[in-house]
Amino acid sequence: MIRLFRNKNVRRNVLWLISGLIILSFALSAGITGYNNSASGPSVAGRAFGRKVSMKEFRKNALATRDQIILMYGENARRILPYMDLNGETWKNFLLLKEADRLKIVASDAEVISAIQSIPAFQKRGMFDQATYERTLKILFGREPHSFEEGIRNQIRVLKLITNRTSGIRLSEEKIRQEYEKRHQKVRVHYSLIPNSRFTEPGTPTDQEIASYYEAHKQDFLTPDAVKAGYLLFPLKEDAEKEAIDKALAQASELRQKIQSGADMTAIAKENALAYRETGFFSMEEPALELAWPLELLRAVFYAKKGDVLEPAKTPQGIQLLKIIDVRPAYIPELTAVKDKVQGRMAENKAAELAKAKANETLSAVKKAMGEGQTFEQALKALGETVGTTPFFSVGDYIPEIGISDDFQNAAIALRPESPLSDVIMTAKGAAMLHAADREPIDEKKFEADKEAFTKGLYEEERGRILGELLQEIRVRSGLEDYLTGQPGN
Repeated sequence: MIRLFRNKNVRRNVLWLISGLIILSFALSAGITGYNNSASGPSVAGRAFGRKVSMKEFRKNALATRDQIILMYGENARRILPYMDLNGETWKNFLLLKEADRLKIVASDAEVISAIQSIPAFQKRGMFDQATYERTLKILFGREPHSFEEGIRNQIRVLKLITNRTSGIRLSEEKIRQEYEKRHQKVRVHYSLIPNSRFTEPGTPTDQEIASYYEAHKQDFLTPDAVKAGYLLFPLKEDAEKEAIDKALAQASELRQKIQSGADMTAIAKENALAYRETGFFSMEEPALELAWPLELLRAVFYAKKGDVLEPAKTPQGIQLLKIIDVRPAYIPELTAVKDKVQGRMAENKAAELAKAKANETLSAVKKAMGEGQTFEQALKALGETVGTTPFFSVGDYIPEIGISDDFQNAAIALRPESPLSDVIMTAKGAAMLHAADREPIDEKKFEADKEAFTKGLYEEERGRILGELLQEIRVRSGLEDYLTGQPGN
């Protein structure tokens, strides 16, 4: 432990508490590379700032990043870690630390001490306890005090860097109101959609064109993590009473223990006159909809490992007891496996290009006609196009015919009496042009009630944006090459 820890007179009221010890969670993905301490594998993790980054240095940063995940998620860290991009988070922290080095940002022993003393996991009866600290480090973190404390020191330095970069954020009352209106105000617009389906590209692309498109857009064809599960069904009536539900849950819990001890699920099903079923492989993006699993259960399935038996869960069909049969990591299939999909995507893109070109041509004609006194509807009907009117909607709402489209919604909300006509807006269905119709004012009382929390959220968003720009700036300057994933800067 830092020697100052033994000094009871050290002041504990320094700025940096555990709330500032952050993990920069920008993305989630399956798999963790280069994290363990095995002597096998590559000796170099990547290259940055004109020099090689050894695996030893990278692992030290990875362990410090992992420590932050454990501090943040506690006992749930074991489930969450396999789904976090620890490599990506480690590189980000690495870059930020190098920037802190460049700016000569330091953290004192007193700051490190105060931060560690503030961590609940190291406390006993609300006070820091040395024995608890050392025991928790050993059992939960598997770390020696010196290396753990070095990681905390570096996190404080990163926090200071971020604070220095974001401390000048100021949001005016006008900006706060504009953002609130943008997210809560309801609008209604007239629109005309030039659908992609109107256009078909004649001819078939060559194999070379297909291969070139595939190479340039491989990530678009990523097959996400998939899971295969088996489950026992304990049927319940829709109006089942609590007693029946509790009885089914108790039976499921008892059988879960047997399955966890190695009992075969099919045999268990036969012995107890229960239905046993298996799913095919499914993903979060394309779940097994026929099962109608609640989101909490679906998330639990994807946090689990092969062989795990989940807690019994209530579903519309009854109580289900699930076991993870197999887990298939995300992968990019070979071109031969997705050739038809690639060709279809190329056709969709071409159709969207043609729809956009037609919409721009139509919009020019509409502007001219409106300048001569016609209305939006009259101009479009004269051109043979249809005009629709949305119901009142706000950001995030589903719009009939259009679906959920951020670009469409943002364009609609931005329309004003002095500029009622939008540019061409691309949606998943085609190219649209919008004209303002009606606008409902926000609830002023609700705005005042929400304002404090909403403003706080805006500041957090702005800090996140600035941090993203900072990381991109450092990444470009560093010339980071990530040898672990083969990506430039991950």
